Amino acid sequence: MNIAIIVAGGIGSRLGLGYNKVFAELKGRKVLAYTIANFERCAEVDQIVVCAGNHESGTAHDDIKSVSDLIIEEKFHKVSRVVAGGSTRMESVQCGIDAVSPKLTDILLVQDGSRPFISNGLIVEMIEKAKSGDAVICGAVPKDTIQILDERGFSVETPERNKLLAIYTPFVGTYRIIREARDKAIAENYLNTPGYEDSALIQKLGKAVQVVESPYSNIKITTQDDLKLAEWIIEQGKY
Repeated sequence: MNIAIIVAGGIGSRLGLGYNKVFAELKGRKVLAYTIANFERCAEVDQIVVCAGNHESGTAHDDIKSVSDLIIEEKFHKVSRVVAGGSTRMESVQCGIDAVSPKLTDILLVQDGSRPFISNGLIVEMIEKAKSGDAVICGAVPKDTIQILDERGFSVETPERNKLLAIYTPFVGTYRIIREARDKAIAENYLNTPGYEDSALIQKLGKAVQVVESPYSNIKITTQDDLKLAEWIIEQGKY
């Protein structure tokens, strides 16, 4: 079984909303509706779980209701559960995993709820690669030059751009490898290390992660500029 876990936490502070950014309006439709729809219409995806809000901050109840209402309004049929997320993204992913009790051979796809333009072809390609037992990430070579700073804040190194990758979602892998990586991270207390996501945990196992090139349009909506870009992507028919 192929199961999508959509992480839909966040309060939208950088968007200036005062509420969860996945409920921002994008051309008359919620951002989260676009995200769920991509997995809903993908024939290879069997089930969808949405992790909404934060059970520790008190936002979960309202967000779960909003997601549930959205599912009814959009007539989504593959969403089997809407559950409260955790206090961090990594904890929210675990809430989604716990909600479905996957088999070791099941393939999990972890997706940002605020990343609405994942293509069907990319989803299918990543699932196919994950069947080998490897974890799979998607991303693109950064357009900007990236520099490394020292402890004083001075720029000291410029890596070759073609050796860098801006990571997008989904992250895809079998539950077997994801559980192994998460068990190690919990035992050694680095699950919630800032900047870490599941592919970093796989790397901590000493295992390589397959890479699939993603189009730059697979953006994450975090700021008002991102929202304007998303509107342009839709207007130009690039999604």
